[in-house]
Amino acid sequence: MKERKNWVSYKKLKASVTIEQILRRYGLWDTLKPVGKNMTGCCPIHHGTNPRQFTVNPEKNIFNCFGDCQKGGNILDLVAGLEGCDIKEAALMIKSWFLPSGVADSKAKDREAKDAPFQQKDTQLVREKNEVSDLPESEGEPVENKPLSFRLRTVPDHPFFAERRISPETVAHFGLGFCNKGMMADRIVIPINNEAGELVAYGGRAVTAEMAALEKYKLPPGLNKMALVYNLDRQADGVKTLVVVESFLSVFRLYQAGFEQVVTCLGSSMSERQADLLSAKLGPAGQVLFLLDADEAGRKGAANAMALLSQRLFVKDLDISALAKKPHLASEDELKKFLEPYF
Repeated sequence: MKERKNWVSYKKLKASVTIEQILRRYGLWDTLKPVGKNMTGCCPIHHGTNPRQFTVNPEKNIFNCFGDCQKGGNILDLVAGLEGCDIKEAALMIKSWFLPSGVADSKAKDREAKDAPFQQKDTQLVREKNEVSDLPESEGEPVENKPLSFRLRTVPDHPFFAERRISPETVAHFGLGFCNKGMMADRIVIPINNEAGELVAYGGRAVTAEMAALEKYKLPPGLNKMALVYNLDRQADGVKTLVVVESFLSVFRLYQAGFEQVVTCLGSSMSERQADLLSAKLGPAGQVLFLLDADEAGRKGAANAMALLSQRLFVKDLDISALAKKPHLASEDELKKFLEPYF
């Protein structure tokens, strides 16, 4: 059967193309240094300068950035981050670069057979150590995140909250707390719900500068953050305006400034799935205000996200640079004056 030009099997693509091939195509592989089984360097997605922030595991074919962009995942996520596009566009690019017609199937079968015992072992480790269900493969569509069957026990009081000017009311509203065991040990944990209000993951935030330098944010392996819009589940039916920021902390800061209509796509990039979620919530008369970080990644992310949504909603890019580099660094009074004209 002849394969449709605009269709691609994500599963076969990930089994056929290595992350090393992707990085070599961008001229990035030789900029990384080996550290054990991994390769590390500066993050090419947000153009970081810390040579330990970007980590690649060639055996598992995955990467993680522990710096400002907090991105991670497989070859699809890597290309999407580098190109500022969604997963489907990234998949079609990779297919055109590496997989002439008929090549994918043979390579995929060889790689799947070779990796099968390792994949089974890795899945069990993820379940036992990280207490997070592995996610099913998807043929041509983004993977959905399964609701968790457990809740972490956390302590709602920690000096981090006072240091970051996060009030007890905000801690309670978002269910924040300090975790002292498991994969999120010694981190502030943030419950992450899907649009239906189902708990699908916990995000972890480093509480010290030393931890943040190595891994500021931690998300569970296998989480498809491109299928989530954080805080969307708390938005009332009929809401017409939403502010999109990059980080959890910016969500908390705007909430404290009196703007409950704030969400984040968990980074500077927006996928088609996230655009669909925002459009469905707001309706055709809605508006999205982008208040991303005042850096290159934020500007590029806002431009790409506006292109995704501009035919569906009213969109506007707000430049926070006059106040601060990141929204959560601005004072609540500054944010009120800045945003009130749009509400």
